Amino acid sequence: KKIETYISLKKPTLAKITLKENTSVFQPDSTRQYQFLLGLVAYEHNEWEVAEQHFLDALDTQPENLQSLIALAKVKIAQKELDSARHYLAKASAIDSTNIDILITSAIVANNNGDLESAEKNLTEALNEVGQGDAPTVNKIHILHLLSDLLLRQNKPNEALIYSELTAKASPKGAEVSLKLSEIEDLIRGGKIPEAEIILLKLYESYNDAVTGTALAMISFLNGDAIKADAYFRDNFDPENAATNVKQAYVLNQIQLNQPQKILGMLEAALQKQPKDPKLLSTYGLALLAAEDESGGLKAINESLAIAPDNTELRLALARYYNHIKNFFLAHKQAEIAYQHSPDNKQTHALYASTLLNTGQAKKSIKLAEQLIEKHPQDIDNYFLAGRILMTLKKTSEAASYWEKSLTIDAEALIAHYALGEIALIEKNSDQALFHYLTIIDKDSTQGTAYKGVLAAYELNADIQAGIKKIQSLTSEHPAEATPLAVLAEYQLRRDNIEAALPLAKTAIVLDPSLSYAVKLNELIHYQLSVKQLAAKNFNAARQSLGVALKSAPRSLDFLKLQADIEIATSNHNQLEQVLVIIDEHHPNTGLANALKGDSLIKQQAYDAALSQYQTAWKKQPNDRLALKISSLLKRDGNKVAQDEFYGDWIQALPNAIEPYARQAQRANAQGDRPLAISLYEAALLRQPESLLILNNLAWAYHLENQPRARLLAEKAYKLAPENVALIDTYAAILLKEGNKEQSIQLLEKALRLAPEDEVIQKHLDAAKVSNDHS
Repeated sequence: KKIETYISLKKPTLAKITLKENTSVFQPDSTRQYQFLLGLVAYEHNEWEVAEQHFLDALDTQPENLQSLIALAKVKIAQKELDSARHYLAKASAIDSTNIDILITSAIVANNNGDLESAEKNLTEALNEVGQGDAPTVNKIHILHLLSDLLLRQNKPNEALIYSELTAKASPKGAEVSLKLSEIEDLIRGGKIPEAEIILLKLYESYNDAVTGTALAMISFLNGDAIKADAYFRDNFDPENAATNVKQAYVLNQIQLNQPQKILGMLEAALQKQPKDPKLLSTYGLALLAAEDESGGLKAINESLAIAPDNTELRLALARYYNHIKNFFLAHKQAEIAYQHSPDNKQTHALYASTLLNTGQAKKSIKLAEQLIEKHPQDIDNYFLAGRILMTLKKTSEAASYWEKSLTIDAEALIAHYALGEIALIEKNSDQALFHYLTIIDKDSTQGTAYKGVLAAYELNADIQAGIKKIQSLTSEHPAEATPLAVLAEYQLRRDNIEAALPLAKTAIVLDPSLSYAVKLNELIHYQLSVKQLAAKNFNAARQSLGVALKSAPRSLDFLKLQADIEIATSNHNQLEQVLVIIDEHHPNTGLANALKGDSLIKQQAYDAALSQYQTAWKKQPNDRLALKISSLLKRDGNKVAQDEFYGDWIQALPNAIEPYARQAQRANAQGDRPLAISLYEAALLRQPESLLILNNLAWAYHLENQPRARLLAEKAYKLAPENVALIDTYAAILLKEGNKEQSIQLLEKALRLAPEDEVIQKHLDAAKVSNDHS
C-alpha cells in the first residue's frame, strides 16, 4: 500500500527505495504483485522497455490479470505503438468491457489516433460507469476534464461547457483554485507580480495547498526575498515532481542562502534522467559555482549554452547569479543578451534595468523605461518600471509622476498607491501618505501593509497613539476583518509589549482562523514569550508558551532550537534526545542537532565529547558561532598546533570572518609579536572595513608603534559609534599622546557621563587633566 501510495503521488524514487527495502515481504505466491510494482516504478521513471518486461513477467504468472494488460497498453501508448496498445486493451476488454480504466485508456488511444468520436464514446461510457451522482471522485473529475477538452477540440463548445460545469460541481475547490491560478499565471506572465502575490496569499490562506505555496515561493524568489521563499519552499516543494523552472528557482534560492550542497544531489539525480536539459544543466552549473567548484560549474553552463544559446531564462538565471556574487558587469552582459533576444519579456526589462543601474548607467536605464512607455503607452507595468528606477536613484518627485500616471490608466492599481504612500513617508508628508494607505484599505480591507502604512504616517507626526486609535476605528468599519488586529498585535510585539500583543493576535485568529499572517504572528508572540521565560528561568511556563508555537509549526528550526535550549537548561537529557532526533530528521544539513548536543555536553563538563559534536556540526554547516566554541575548546586544551590548523579551516570556510584573525592577533600581542598582530588586524580590516573591534584594536596597535595612522582609524571608529565608551577611550588616549589634550579631556568627560561607574575612564580622565595642568 505504501509503494502504491508513493506511485499515485508521483514519487517513483521513494517507491523504488521502499520496494528494494521490503523485497523479503513478497513471498513466492506474490510474484505477480512484485513484478507489477517494479513495472509501475519503471513506468513512472519513463523506462518503457524495463516496465514492459516487468508487466509481461507479471502477466506470465496470471495471464488474465487486468492491471497488467492495462499497464502494458499504457506502455505502448508512451512508445507510440498504438496497434499494440489496442491489442492489450482488446484482451482486457474481453475480460471486463465495463472497466473504467480500460474505457479511459481506450479513449486516449482513439484520441491519439485522431478518432475523436470513438474517444468521446469511450469517455461517455466511462462516465456512465462512474455514475452521474453528485459525489466527487478522482475518476469522475478526470473523465469530465478529458471530455470537456475533447468536445472543445470537436468544436462543441456548448457541450464542453456543460462538462466544465459538472467538473466544477464535482470539485468546487479545484475549480476555484484552477481559475485563480490561470488568472495568476496571466499576471505573472505580464510582469504584475505584486498583484499575483495578493491573490495567491488569499488562496493560500484559504486552502494552504502545495500548488499555491510553491507559487508563493516562486514569487518571493523573483522578488529577491530568499528567506521568505525558503519558508514556502520548505513546506511545499516536492523535488521529485516539481517542474524544471521550479527546481531551478529552488536551487538558485538555496544558492542565495549559501546552501548549494543541499541541492547538488537532487540536481545530479534529475540530470541522470534528463542529461541534455539546458535548464537543469545551467542550474547545476550555478549550484557548482556557489559550492566553489568553478571548473565544474562553468563546464555545465557552457554545455547548457551550447544546447540553448538563445534561452532567455538561462541568461536571466546567469545574470541573477552574477548579481548575487556582485559581478555586476557580467550580470549586465547576460541581461543585455537576454533583452536582445526577448525585448518584450517583462522580467528581462526589470533585470536589464537593474544591471544598468548597478554598472553606473542610470541614464540608459531611465531611457529604457521611457522607450518602453513610448512603445506601449497603455501598459501600466512600464510606468511601474520607470517609477522603481527613479526610486532607486532617490528621485522621488520624478518617480511619483510616473506612479501617478499609472493611476490614470488603472485607478485600481494598488501597487501605485503603495509606491506613492512610500514616497509621501520619505518626504514626511503624513497627510498624503494617509490618503494613499486609506485608499488601499477602502479598496481591499485585507491589505496588512496598508494598515502598517497608516501607523507609519501617524508616527511621522509623533502621535502613534492617534494611529493606534485610527486602526481601531478601522476594525469597527470592517468588523469581520482580522488583518488590522493582527497589524496592531505585530506593532505591540515589535515594541516588546507581549502582554498587549497576545490578546490582539488571539482575537484576529478567532475572526479568521485561516489568516496565516495572524497564525504566524501568534506563533512568534508565544516564541518570544518563551524566550523571556527561559531567561527568567521560568522553565515550565517557557515550555507551555513554546508548545503553542510548536503546535502550528512543529518543524520550525527556531522553535525546535529553543525547545532544546529549555531541555539543556533543565538537564532533561531524555527529552533533549527526542528533540535532537526531530531536528536531525527535518534539518539534517544544518548541523544544529550536533551543536546542541555539544552545548549539553559542555554543561556536563564532557569537553572532549562536546568538541567532537561541534566539529561534526562544523563539517555540515560552518558558522562563526560554532567556530568560537571549537576555538575556545582547543585553546582550553592548550594545543597550539590544533588551534592554528582550525584558524586556517575557519578562514577557508568563512573567508569574510574576522574573528580568526582577531584571535590570532590577540595571541601574537600576548607573545610580544606586535608586527604579526598588526598584519593580522590589517587582514581582518580588508574583510570588514567598518568592524569596530578591528578598527579599535588596530588603532591601539598602531598607537603603541607610534604610527600616525592610529588617529585616523580611532577617529573612524568613533564616528561610527560615538557613544561607545571603549572607542572613546582609545581615541582620547591617541589624541592625548599627539598633544591634543583639550579634545582628549572633552571625550573622556563624555565617556564618564556615559559610564559614570567606570573606574578606568575616571583614572584616564584624571591623568589627562594632570597632563594638561603640567603643559
